[in-house]
Amino acid sequence: MQPRRAARRGLKIWFWRVASPAVGEEGGPSDFARSCALETAEMPKTILVVDDSPTAVMIMKMTLELHQFDVVSARDGVEALAKLNAGLRPDVVLTDINMPNMNGFEFIERLKKLPGLASTPVLTMTTESSIARREQVRGLGAAGWLVKPISAPDLLAALNRVQRREDGTLAAPR
Repeated sequence: MQPRRAARRGLKIWFWRVASPAVGEEGGPSDFARSCALETAEMPKTILVVDDSPTAVMIMKMTLELHQFDVVSARDGVEALAKLNAGLRPDVVLTDINMPNMNGFEFIERLKKLPGLASTPVLTMTTESSIARREQVRGLGAAGWLVKPISAPDLLAALNRVQRREDGTLAAPR
């Protein structure tokens, strides 16, 4: 296993190149690779990521673009609403809760009042795990609650569940 360094805007990220047999051969792709290989044909294609952390946005963007999603980002609820009012129509919104200018609670409340966006699924991302906060965002119409750090398989699975539910809601995380 040889480490390979990739630098992007001053951030150092290390990737390990692993030689693996082809699919179907003995010793084929790892369980992790299979867990990341979710069907994307029915999954949403445009994702709005709202987070004040440039690092979190970069990680989400890289993960989602790797799986063929179009990603639009905003630093807070104010910037996100401006993009939505300018005509952006995402398939799913991923939003942090604790942000400056306009927090995730207020953003979700305003988003759900915009014409044509009330049924847009919203997934919240936060470091908090409070049941009261989770119920608060559910009451505002959010479809799910993800606790950071969020793994790629967990993020993709959440997006897959949101897209497949007709009412745009998820079962409560356990």
